[in-house]
Amino acid sequence: VHVELATGDVKHSWSAHSSTVSRLVASPDQKQFVSISWDGLCKFWNVEDGAEQFASPQHNQAVYAVRFGAAGSLVSGAADGSVIRWGADGSMVQRHTLHEGAVAGVEPTPAGLWSASLDSTLR
Repeated sequence: VHVELATGDVKHSWSAHSSTVSRLVASPDQKQFVSISWDGLCKFWNVEDGAEQFASPQHNQAVYAVRFGAAGSLVSGAADGSVIRWGADGSMVQRHTLHEGAVAGVEPTPAGLWSASLDSTLR
């Protein structure tokens, strides 16, 4: 649900995924947001009108982590141990499967991409 803070009015309400939505994050420029879900999807949305821009089914299992970095870069991590770096257009730029367990956290930094997994590793 998208609620106007000043008035409390509901601007948008929709069913976005077929399973639990695990996280919602806004882009640094506040023009886009991304929802991730246990259905394995990362969905990209327009903040202004709530329209879905892209749905990217590149993870094979539930998506648990998502984070915007500098210049709007986006990374996500999933139960299948994969970490994906996304393009601004919702395309997959890079996919890694270096973890043996679910990815619980991702962090893009100027030094590179970091990920943390339930297999007790940082990559």
